[in-house]
Amino acid sequence: MEKARLALRRRGRWLALAPALLLWGASVRAEGEAAAAAEAAGPPTGAVEVLVRGARTDEGVVAIQLAVSKEDYEEGLGLHELARAPIEGGESSWRFEGIPYGSYALRIFHDANANGELDTNFMGIPKEMFAFSNNAMGRFGPASWEDARFELDAPVVRQEVELEKVGR
Repeated sequence: MEKARLALRRRGRWLALAPALLLWGASVRAEGEAAAAAEAAGPPTGAVEVLVRGARTDEGVVAIQLAVSKEDYEEGLGLHELARAPIEGGESSWRFEGIPYGSYALRIFHDANANGELDTNFMGIPKEMFAFSNNAMGRFGPASWEDARFELDAPVVRQEVELEKVGR
């Protein structure tokens, strides 16, 4: 009889732990499922809102190029996104959606004649107004990647830039 009582006590201890073990197991499973869902959803993404000011005319469009690397930025190749935004009252805006978190830079120009190119003179100096993210400016050429680079590390990152013209 004593052996039976001891066996019941041992079983009772385990039975008392059972709800705690079940809760712990459910918690671990829920954490695992949440991690799996996050992994299946891919890396976090956000939006880049761009506000461009200073267009001298509402003719044409504002071309906005979103570059994902220094090479893409400097060469103008392999751009992550390219937008052509209308102009109203000298301003233009665009919102890039679903962009993975990371480093980016913007190259922007007022494509006044809507030919899809930044028009330059015979020396390669832009005839059309331009801007770069962070309002960065270069000395004798475009702003550097280091100066124009910004981080998309939040659900929404906003860039407000002012168009410039060489020799205003």
